[in-house]
Amino acid sequence: MSYVVWMEIEPPTTECARCKLLEAKIVSLEATVESLAKTVKELTKKLEEATRSKKRQAAPFRKSNSQKKPKDLHRKSGRKAGHPVASKLIPETVDRIIDVPVNQCPDCNVDLKDIRVEEQFQTEIPEIKPIITKFVIGIGTCPCCGNRVQASHPEQTSQALGAANHSMGPNAIGIASQLKYQLGMPFRKITNFFSSTFNLDFSPGGIVRATQSLAAKATGLVSALRMQLPTQKVVHVDETGWWVGGDRKYLHVFCTKNIVLFKVGDRSNETAIEVLGKCFSNTLCCDGYAGYDLFKTSRCNAHPLRRVRDLMEAMPKKYSDLQRIRDLLAYGMHLSKTRQDMPPSNYAKLVREHETALGDWIESHLDDKRTEAARLAKHLNKYRVEFSKHLFDPEIPSTNNYAERTLRGAVLLRKVGCCNRTEAGVKAFEILSSLWATFEKRGMHFTEWIKDRLTGLGPKYVPVDLLPANFPYKIQLNC
Repeated sequence: MSYVVWMEIEPPTTECARCKLLEAKIVSLEATVESLAKTVKELTKKLEEATRSKKRQAAPFRKSNSQKKPKDLHRKSGRKAGHPVASKLIPETVDRIIDVPVNQCPDCNVDLKDIRVEEQFQTEIPEIKPIITKFVIGIGTCPCCGNRVQASHPEQTSQALGAANHSMGPNAIGIASQLKYQLGMPFRKITNFFSSTFNLDFSPGGIVRATQSLAAKATGLVSALRMQLPTQKVVHVDETGWWVGGDRKYLHVFCTKNIVLFKVGDRSNETAIEVLGKCFSNTLCCDGYAGYDLFKTSRCNAHPLRRVRDLMEAMPKKYSDLQRIRDLLAYGMHLSKTRQDMPPSNYAKLVREHETALGDWIESHLDDKRTEAARLAKHLNKYRVEFSKHLFDPEIPSTNNYAERTLRGAVLLRKVGCCNRTEAGVKAFEILSSLWATFEKRGMHFTEWIKDRLTGLGPKYVPVDLLPANFPYKIQLNC
């Protein structure tokens, strides 16, 4: 026989030290979990915003709320109030005149009074009819050397016969080149445009081969421009992603106020060395890319400024600290633009004060460990002299915006034309895009040069307007 004994045990009256420690630890862990959950929620929201932003290609939808201006600060459409009148000038020559009289009111059927006459002009494109030229070419064999001799005419753009005996004329090649390499239209759309507008039937492959042949004949122009580039005091450079046959490459642009050169290569400094040469000793205006450290550079202030703004959004607790460096960078950019509005002594004093304040912020954040502010301070300290060059030389800009704007057309072309498939396409793009941009900056007509290059007999030379002033020699192009 078993017995069960019930005993009532009173709870301990004194608190256990271990229990107190565990309870405190539980409270701490709960606070940590709550903080981490909040962080995960914020990061998830940012990830979703970043994922959606990749699918938004056009402004203003790509701008974040912090980047958008308030509606009351938006610039009104049109030019500023008080601007001079701008309208199309009256044509000097008129091809035809049409009288448009009026005598009666169309509603009341009574004669009008106080009749006056006004003039209106209309400019129209005439109906385009293709001109097809047939060349009857003589071919013979020399009885002395046995060589085959084929006659040529100044208007011929190609010497091909047989299955390739129908070629594009110089005007058609010039327009196709402009549509592709300046306006970014794909080759298949160019064929549709020619067919609907000019009643010309060309295949995409035919246009590709014609533009590649043009690029081969224009190689000498690019060589003449590349020869001048190392002599420029300031060269602006930037790069963007590019694809060649599915392989990742980078498109580099090297530009001055009247020279533009595009080059497709990798991300290393080998591309810059190939274009500028190892002995390039002038200033290279670029972003924060370390590949240009081989040269004497001037760094873009807008890039760290955007970086600071992003950090201010991501780390609100550090807002006041980051606001200081943001104001310093913005003030430096503003100071260089106002150098002409003050005496040189006052400007020099403000520059020294700005340099001191910027150096103090950098020094105070270099010792921070594993923080974004410390990484920013190290970057600013590494290129401290390069970030301030615009304050001492008026020809050096504070940002790399000029190269970015020059590269913008290629970025748009990348979205539409999907870069290049072959190395031959890369070469054609580099040459023709460079020449179209250079001719445009110099106010020259590339289509006129194309017509002159593809037609006519005798040697061809680099245009004098593409050479340095007072250049004593002519540069002949290869046939």
